Amino acid sequence: MDVRPEAAYERGGDVKDVVFPCGQTIGADGDTIYLYYGAGDSCMALATGSIRSLLSWLDSNSSPWERMTQDRDLASGR
Repeated sequence: MDVRPEAAYERGGDVKDVVFPCGQTIGADGDTIYLYYGAGDSCMALATGSIRSLLSWLDSNSSPWERMTQDRDLASGR
């Protein structure tokens, strides 16, 4: 899932080229994420993606230091 401003309605507004997440739901299949986001100060939009793909991307693109810090934070309850 790639949430970047691309469409004309996402590129306008007080701050140009900004989209921002507003909420999410999980599909009945347990893998589909529906990400609701604001665009261009005047619209709401919906992006969909695979949770498995998102987690795989995060695992492949985070550094060992980030993973170690996340594991420590999970273990300590942070």
